Amino acid sequence: MSMYIDVLNRIKKNFSKDWLTASQLKAFEELQNFLSPPHHVINIFGEKGVGKTFLAWVLQKEDIGIYIPSYEDLVSNKELVILDNSDNRRSFVRMIRNELYIMNIKGIILLTRYMAEDDIPCIELKLNQDDIALAKANLYRVDINLPDKDVSNLWELIKNAEVR
Repeated sequence: MSMYIDVLNRIKKNFSKDWLTASQLKAFEELQNFLSPPHHVINIFGEKGVGKTFLAWVLQKEDIGIYIPSYEDLVSNKELVILDNSDNRRSFVRMIRNELYIMNIKGIILLTRYMAEDDIPCIELKLNQDDIALAKANLYRVDINLPDKDVSNLWELIKNAEVR
């Protein structure tokens, strides 16, 4: 098993809502405003490595929704779905709206790199250096060694980390 998988598994085993950075917590709180009707499709967007997927894991752990890594894994259920690696184009968002009714899905949170091209609530997730410092502290507490170099996003941090 690669070191990268070991690091991800260690994170998944130990994380909690308390691990959210200030930016992620702000997005988490803003999301609460849109979790009831009439909003059935919500978009959380941001650059690679800002913590969208991690935020989705927290949402699942908090029983807010079910994390689905890609559209191909989408199945019928009656819960709120958090769909990672989504397309932000208007045609995809509109197709997803139709899928909600066909598949009897309560609602969907689309995680995208760019803001959705449709009239839906959109929440941008950005990182700052304080967020990266907190992420480093969280990883250190669960025995993950970090590279001694500056990084600009959380993926850079994780892909160079090692389990102690």
